[in-house]
Amino acid sequence: MHDRDVSRVGCLSSRLVACWNGHAFVVGEPTGGSTAGRTVGMMRAVMCERHGSVDDLVLREIPTPEVRPGTVRLRVLAAGVNQLDKLMIGGTHQVSVATPFVPGNEYVGTIVDLADDVARDAPHLTLGARVMALSNGGGFAEQAVVPAHAVTVVPDAISDEQAATFAMSYLTAVFALRRRAGVERGETVLVIGAGSGVGLAAVDVAASLHLRVVAAASTDEQRRLASDRGAETAFDVNSDDIETDVLALMAAEGKDGVDHVLDPVGGERAETCLLYTSPSP
Repeated sequence: MHDRDVSRVGCLSSRLVACWNGHAFVVGEPTGGSTAGRTVGMMRAVMCERHGSVDDLVLREIPTPEVRPGTVRLRVLAAGVNQLDKLMIGGTHQVSVATPFVPGNEYVGTIVDLADDVARDAPHLTLGARVMALSNGGGFAEQAVVPAHAVTVVPDAISDEQAATFAMSYLTAVFALRRRAGVERGETVLVIGAGSGVGLAAVDVAASLHLRVVAAASTDEQRRLASDRGAETAFDVNSDDIETDVLALMAAEGKDGVDHVLDPVGGERAETCLLYTSPSP
């Protein structure tokens, strides 16, 4: 895995929640920070008390969650901020979450407590272990309880911010390329929206799978990032000539188009993407 450009994905660090449009909430103190005046057994959390916009999120002090069988409790170090969070906060996601709730579906933290059955059956999960979690909310808080099967130990080489923005984008890219597209080594994939979280992860994953990667993004910076991650060529996704350019690139090799298109953006561009693909044999 290459270093993620975490500026492209919102992130909650040990002190600050950086949300959409500059919204920010102080949640937890960094290591060694003061807890004077804090109530024992309570923690701070960003709450969604009614479905709406991020403007409606509030900072509350709530009871620290207790571990249950099959779970671990984490001191949250960082949490990703994703489109999924926005949909759940707005009440527009297909999985409805009753209010009030703590958003935050992917995060990283250290284990501060664990159930007896986890200690017995999962010896790799120990107190103090740094893990990334993917769960149904809870990450925008000082502590979170999550099923043990939903956490993965984080290698030392990966930072908290990288780990907190890894799972949702990279697992989506892996699922799309391997399970849906069934890619094979040497094939060509066109990644639309290559500057987005999932798009950039898709470039990274595709290159790791030894695919030829053609990227399309809207800015010079995004195209440079895609090239740095392994894209052989990067086109301007808003150019009127992108179809001609992609097909000309493939025609130079005697091909009618790319083998696969991965489009995490959708919209009007999605249907046009079909024109870039080689007809099925």
